[in-house]
Amino acid sequence: MHLQLPYKETELAVQAKKLLHSCYALTQSLPEGERNNLTEVLRRSVLMAYMDICRGAMAKKERQRKAYKRAGQALVVVDAALECIRTVGLASAPELNDVSYLLISVYNLLKKEGKNA
Repeated sequence: MHLQLPYKETELAVQAKKLLHSCYALTQSLPEGERNNLTEVLRRSVLMAYMDICRGAMAKKERQRKAYKRAGQALVVVDAALECIRTVGLASAPELNDVSYLLISVYNLLKKEGKNA
């Protein structure tokens, strides 16, 4: 049983969780030789972004701002990892487009929430 906390139903948390799932699915399809490095970086970064979004949603103003800043920094690393995957052709355009759309959505929602913090 999980805690029923209100942040879980916010658009930011819902989209961040979708991004987390999409990144994990994308790493499953990477070639075996690239799974170790890129999988570790991408999964760790998207997981940290999600966790910081969750922390920030339950925090007061200053802690929320710091958590959202860390989440934004983690999303930049996710973007860089996706760019590496795109550049060397390790995933198809449709796979990357879905993840990229979610990344942009989460980043924009995070910026909006950060301004309100």
